[in-house]
Amino acid sequence: MKYNRPSRPEEIRKIGHYPQATYHKKYDPNAKNCHWRIKHKTFPDFKPILDISLHSKSKRTDFLNLHESIKGYIVSKRLKDIFSKFSLPKHEFYSINVYHKEEILEYYWFYYVINEEEFWENIDISKSYGDVVNADNLGVIEKKIPIQSKDQILADSDSYKFPYHCRIGNVVLKSETPKYDFYQIQCLGYHKFFSDRIINCFQKENITGLEFKSTNIFEIED
Repeated sequence: MKYNRPSRPEEIRKIGHYPQATYHKKYDPNAKNCHWRIKHKTFPDFKPILDISLHSKSKRTDFLNLHESIKGYIVSKRLKDIFSKFSLPKHEFYSINVYHKEEILEYYWFYYVINEEEFWENIDISKSYGDVVNADNLGVIEKKIPIQSKDQILADSDSYKFPYHCRIGNVVLKSETPKYDFYQIQCLGYHKFFSDRIINCFQKENITGLEFKSTNIFEIED
């Protein structure tokens, strides 16, 4: 099962303005049910509040980008419905307020929790590796480092000093791994991936706000 990485559209005209949104003036980051109150890798026992305002020039895309990174994605109703047809990690869709001019738009916060232990239990160490590159010439791979465990790859990557650093070369998970159509891995950084089959659906349905780059650096064996 092949995956590709998402990125925001390079052409500003596709989203209207970057960033598309900021926190609404009424949003209280200190409120007890503020989305920041959610503990890491858990689901809250309350409905989180997230109020954002679209820039006046922003387009109402299916994926919205916020001026600050948050765990997950801000998605439209139709994108939520599409996501619900595919295999996803543990998640919730929380309804949020998106203000645009004089309207409140229907959007959702797609929030998920990834089982990191499951990732490391299922990594195929015979096929997974990192690439050591020089910041002055990222197109040249200086060395390949096997990925055998979390502690091992952290130690190996930390041993390289600027201008050298270690990035993902290839990560392969064994066939018994749940074949989610969206995946996030914490290995040589945080990386989000979407499966080819959900990307094909996005393209067929003209989903807007994200683009996808063919990377061939992550897969789950069939």
